[in-house]
Amino acid sequence: MRTVIRAAAVALAMVPLTGCSVILPIVAAGNAAGNVASRPAGGSAVFKSGPLGVLPVPSGARPWHRDVAAPMPAKAFVQGFYEKSAQSHEEGRFARRRYQSGIIRGWDTASGAVQDVNIMRFATVNGAASEFDELTSALDDQLGKGGKDVTDSADGARGTANPMRDAHGYAEVELAARVGRDEVVDVHERTLSKPDPGAAKALLLKQVNALKGRH
Repeated sequence: MRTVIRAAAVALAMVPLTGCSVILPIVAAGNAAGNVASRPAGGSAVFKSGPLGVLPVPSGARPWHRDVAAPMPAKAFVQGFYEKSAQSHEEGRFARRRYQSGIIRGWDTASGAVQDVNIMRFATVNGAASEFDELTSALDDQLGKGGKDVTDSADGARGTANPMRDAHGYAEVELAARVGRDEVVDVHERTLSKPDPGAAKALLLKQVNALKGRH
């Protein structure tokens, strides 16, 4: 069974170093605070739409890392999206599904929620369909006590709202949707209060609509 990161377990931090940027994987499985070290100190930042049309960081939000300058190859994406124990297996799956590129962007909102957007692009419709089906099935398999399925007819989204808290007290909603023939979008909304499906739906629909405008 696929193991999906449910608490931003692995993030890519981009640390400025004498005028350039070094990408450092932060491996802290199941640890949302693993991203804290990668966030820039002080203030907020607003990025323009990034690679593959990923949404900009909202005004007033605190980004996890510097803006990404290029789409991510399979290895980098897998390391950012899956728990360490699943990465080797998922790299093989991504190769078979003919993954082409992807992007991960996350931030802390002004209200204290933690959000991220993950875009995956495949060379074939079958690759995208396979990724979406397995991802959403895994979410159902891992749904905790008191959790519920979440859907949205506006963009065909499927996912779950999980009230079980992670080690840092966050509850989570995760939703995924397909865009066009070859893309899959996955979003997380984590809060210290009860899960917020409405916020996750709004974030995903905004990203889906932005991508549709590029097709």
